[in-house]
Amino acid sequence: MKKIICFFLSLSIIFAQQLQNPCEDNNYLELKDKNISEMSESEYEYFSLMTKNCQEFQIILLSDSLKQTKKITEMSSVHSSETMASNRTYLWLGIVFAGLMMWVMAGAMD
Repeated sequence: MKKIICFFLSLSIIFAQQLQNPCEDNNYLELKDKNISEMSESEYEYFSLMTKNCQEFQIILLSDSLKQTKKITEMSSVHSSETMASNRTYLWLGIVFAGLMMWVMAGAMD
């Protein structure tokens, strides 16, 4: 279950990045390679706006990733607690069964 959740979270993050990632805007990438002194005023304004958008996008993406990681960790710890309780139950049942078998075998040897 944990692997499925991780897969879908990764897929959604990749999909979200490709849809609206201002950091991968073609015009922005071209302007990044250009010297600021060579930019026109409108190019510089666009570059500044996209730089700000890119930084905000990365912060949001990081925040979402941290939230998802926290959820997965919480789900994992709950699952681990349930598994441990289940394992203790089976261990107890196994001990009781082994005791009964020894008692039956001891009675059969008499």
